[in-house]
Order: sequence, then structure tokens, then C-alpha cells
Amino acid sequence: PLTVYSKKSSIILFLAISRQAQLEQLSSVAAGTRYLKNKCNRSDLPADETIYRAAVNVGKARGWGNIDVATLSQNSDRLYQQLLQDSTPEATQCSQFNRQLAPFIASLRSD
Repeated sequence: PLTVYSKKSSIILFLAISRQAQLEQLSSVAAGTRYLKNKCNRSDLPADETIYRAAVNVGKARGWGNIDVATLSQNSDRLYQQLLQDSTPEATQCSQFNRQLAPFIASLRSD
């Protein structure tokens, strides 16, 4: 189902997705951010627990209130291990994650 929200003059479309898909999205963001911190010399990024809490808060802001930090942490750890095993060159992953995760990383600094 597609839900349309109108806020002032802009219209925002949200596709309703399953809880599992929500968890995967948020876990991917957290895993990518951890990868940046640990493999791409991003010492400016916070502790893992802070990253997990921020990802859960993003979900809550989207109306995805049923995801807890422990579940996200476990799922994110699995995805992070997959990233470490991926054959993509580290420099390529760092470049892509820096670009794709910029909005999330900016939200870490504003909290």
C-alpha cells in the first residue's frame, strides 16, 4: 500500500513495508556506519551503541516503532560481518558508504 502525506506545499510518498524490511534497512545503515568507523578511518563516528540507537530513532521518526536496539544490533552485526567478507575493494566501499550515509551521519551530529 502507498500512503501519501501532504505537509505544507510538499507531498511525501511512503511505501508501507514489512517490519523485516524496516529492520533490514535500519540494520544496513548501522552496519555501513560501523564499517566507515572501523575500516575507513572515520574516528569522528560515535560508539556502536550510539549508532544503533540513532538508527532506531530514524525508524521511529518514520513511524517504525516496533524495532528495538537489541534486535537491530544483532541484525546489524550479521550484516557488518558480511561487509567485511565482501570482495568489493575497501576504498570503493568507503567512498560509497561516505556518500550514501551522509544524511544519517549528519543526524548523528545533530542529536
